[in-house]
Amino acid sequence: LIYWGIPSASGLFARFVPISIEQQIGQYVIDEIFPNRVICETAAGRQALEKLLARLAPADSDYEFQLEIIDSDLVNALAFPGGKILIFRGLLEKSRSAEALSGVVAHEMQHVFQRHGTENLLNQVALSGLFKLLTVEANAIAETLFAGVRTLSLLKYTRELETEADALALQLLYQAGVDPVEMLAMFQVLKNHSSS
Repeated sequence: LIYWGIPSASGLFARFVPISIEQQIGQYVIDEIFPNRVICETAAGRQALEKLLARLAPADSDYEFQLEIIDSDLVNALAFPGGKILIFRGLLEKSRSAEALSGVVAHEMQHVFQRHGTENLLNQVALSGLFKLLTVEANAIAETLFAGVRTLSLLKYTRELETEADALALQLLYQAGVDPVEMLAMFQVLKNHSSS
């Protein structure tokens, strides 16, 4: 599947935001929304996650993806600007296979690749904020950009952006040799939990 959508103005501007700035934005948002998160981690689990990322991420990717497993019953995963992805323990417990989890991770990776979170941020700040974003010192990003920004809304995507991430995730799975049927089954699980 190939998605031929036309990017919005903020989507075009998002392409000019350096990845290093996206990483800082992503970490800021994570710390704002989940300041007291408990990360589940074992050596074997870390190795499995790194193997999953290596399998899915294109070799020429400019992003260095990182996965964190959060100790929470939530059945969800979230991608943040810059490449960090949070997966909640509840989602792992509902995943019936590595392929199912791969589909979710591929979807979240596409939100990062397509800069959807950065695009949402740019939709909320004035054009002058964009220029500040490109010139501001790292420690002043939060003060400059996030005044008045609803942090959680950076992670809420339109149906169009979700569809784009779905289609491009299928491409990642195909390139990695992962059966996409499991992704579709996992998305039904996620849909059931989001409506309950």
